[in-house]
Amino acid sequence: MNPDDHTFFRGAALSSDRFVAVAFVDALERPSEPSSRMILTEFDAASGIWASHQQDDLQINALERFFTPEGIQGRALSEEGAIIDTGSGEQVGQTNAQGTMFAGLASNATNIVAAGHGGYYYRSQSGRDFGLITSDPIYERPKFGADPEAFSDYYESQTIVFEVAMNDSWLLAIASDQEGQTLSSRGNLETYPNARIVVGVTWDNATNAFWFCGHSPDAQVFRLDPPMGIKRVFHAQSERPVFASVAIVRGPIWVGEYGMNDGGVWAAPVSAPEALRPIDLPQNYPASPVWKIATHEDALWVLRSKDLLRLQKDTRERFVPPNG
Repeated sequence: MNPDDHTFFRGAALSSDRFVAVAFVDALERPSEPSSRMILTEFDAASGIWASHQQDDLQINALERFFTPEGIQGRALSEEGAIIDTGSGEQVGQTNAQGTMFAGLASNATNIVAAGHGGYYYRSQSGRDFGLITSDPIYERPKFGADPEAFSDYYESQTIVFEVAMNDSWLLAIASDQEGQTLSSRGNLETYPNARIVVGVTWDNATNAFWFCGHSPDAQVFRLDPPMGIKRVFHAQSERPVFASVAIVRGPIWVGEYGMNDGGVWAAPVSAPEALRPIDLPQNYPASPVWKIATHEDALWVLRSKDLLRLQKDTRERFVPPNG
């Protein structure tokens, strides 16, 4: 892959040394057609190898790590519900949903969930065959010939999923354009209307909480402690950053900022998230939007448009795919 032509926009941490990402390599600012040429790539920091697979006919919308008997592997979710093994680039599963576009993928040690716009959530233990969590789609599309107002209400109620996360109890947290939500394994949906337009979400075992980030329009961070509820823990009133991703790694909370030219990484103690501030990166690192931050053990991965950063204690590393 040519770093001058590609742009990363999705990613997931597989380990402290392995990261999987997807890039589009046409001239678009971001992919707008399913035929946009995409590249799935797994990076191994120990060897320095980028193993890439071109995807010509699939629009990849989400990535996640998946626990298998052979170890942790990467999985990608296409807009049409195809499940791709990121190591081989081959399709290994499929959700048989109609009437939705898939956009979120989450897993724990035993399950993986694919989330689609409008309230479609499918779970699998094998990563191949998926069953609908909810007995019916949360928002049922009106039948042909229904009153026009019914269609207007339907489209207004559609939830656009940005990201999902899951804990070991199979509770799924949903970051969307509507509000923060949780969905139990039995299909019980709970909505938190005070958390509007959240685009990033993660689960943290140490705090036993989901953390959301988003903007409406100010940048905000929310903490959800099931079943106690959700509260806003950070609100940027003076600056106008656009938060895109949130992660927790052994104490600090980290937030990735998306900007058309600059972007950045914010951090604060997890006990004092109201103190979130931008951190300084090495001056020789070019400014770039941050699309995804993810953690594994003590490593913080930062996926930017043209490169991948790994922050560990006092070390800062920058990785760029080779040309070719």
